[in-house]
Amino acid sequence: MHPLRVLDTLRVFCALLCASSVLVVSNGSACRWHAELFDYTTKETTHFRIDETPLTLPLVREEQGLHVTCGLQQSALLAIGTVQSHKVDILCLYPDAQMITARGITAFDGATGTIIIHPVMLFFSQVKRYQEPLYRLIVDCQ
Repeated sequence: MHPLRVLDTLRVFCALLCASSVLVVSNGSACRWHAELFDYTTKETTHFRIDETPLTLPLVREEQGLHVTCGLQQSALLAIGTVQSHKVDILCLYPDAQMITARGITAFDGATGTIIIHPVMLFFSQVKRYQEPLYRLIVDCQ
């Protein structure tokens, strides 16, 4: 009778371990990327949710010499073992064919419960007054 009790206890332990790893991993993948665009001239903040489709933000201030278009795109979930990661790629194009690229990354380790988030913050200004930004773009994970 003693070996049966040990096997039953082991089965319950395995079931609880499997259930907790599923719950912890699904909790870790619940990261929602969002973008926040702050306009220094009007002091207005615009919030954007980043879904699976690309998001385009036109930053246009013709009178102040700024014309930039930024595209943000979230990648699919990447899982390697117990580690899951998400990323958001940011590509900003200037009229003279120059560009800025950045990447926001979040990673969740289901084994340790550790969450690592690397947000992105970009400032846009004109060349003559580079210390006075016109826009601030923050891409972060909640």
